[in-house]
Amino acid sequence: MNHPEHKVAYLWAQSTEAARTGIERGFLTQAELFGPVAQAAHCSRDTLPLLDAHAIALDAVRHELAALRARAGGEHE
Repeated sequence: MNHPEHKVAYLWAQSTEAARTGIERGFLTQAELFGPVAQAAHCSRDTLPLLDAHAIALDAVRHELAALRARAGGEHE
């Protein structure tokens, strides 16, 4: 992707927040989270191509799920 950094950062922040909200509401798998996060990215993408927006959304979902797993792993120690 070769897009303005502020647009990518904004979309990453929006997607990450949508993923966190989904996790808080009990959606705990990539399959459950990706649809709503991709929809949020679609609506917030401005001039970014749709495929790039969805790639950012998928990365945000994976990032938040990894953070959730890390927190859960730390709770058991």
